[in-house]
Amino acid sequence: MKHEKKKWQQRKYNNVVIAAIAIIRAVKEEKYPLTTKEIIETMEEMGHGRVKKRIIRAYLEGKIEKTIKNNDAEVYIERIVAELTEKEEVKEKVKRRYNEEIKDYRMMLYTGSKALIKSIPKKERGGRNPYGLAVAVIYTIARIVAKRLYKRLNPLTYCYCAKITKVGKYTLRVNYEYITEKYTETIEKITKMLKEIKAKKDKEKEQKKLWGL
Repeated sequence: MKHEKKKWQQRKYNNVVIAAIAIIRAVKEEKYPLTTKEIIETMEEMGHGRVKKRIIRAYLEGKIEKTIKNNDAEVYIERIVAELTEKEEVKEKVKRRYNEEIKDYRMMLYTGSKALIKSIPKKERGGRNPYGLAVAVIYTIARIVAKRLYKRLNPLTYCYCAKITKVGKYTLRVNYEYITEKYTETIEKITKMLKEIKAKKDKEKEQKKLWGL
């Protein structure tokens, strides 16, 4: 009886691993902005035990093919921008410091981040932690917007970005330093582009004021 119970439990555990791998693979193939860590944590919260440990063991034992590639960091940009700017405190800071609506601020972050991420080689964008890289890219653009466009404090601080996205402070710092050191020319071009977008937006505002709109 004990032997049968053990066999049933083992089969159950194997099925959980297969299900987890299938979900991870589908997410990567469909380029859905969900991390492997989030999938595993959700399955563990649902009561499926130590899914991460069993997946690692299955890999080491050669029971699972090692061909699942990480998502491109670009996939996470839209989702992270939305998450970082959804809190009321951020909306209030953007309005008070920049005199901008949150939708316009989001557009700047999204546009700048997409331009910066596309300048990074695809191999690096799908490296060990593409999600962490995406967070660092958005943080970099948020600093550019704050310091070089509006000359005000950045509402998306280093600590805030790390807390909301659950990315380690060390990971964020290392990626940020890497980006700012290696992609200086690209950052200058993006800064110029964002300044042009802002100038156009400011002109539209002035015209609306003149027309009393």
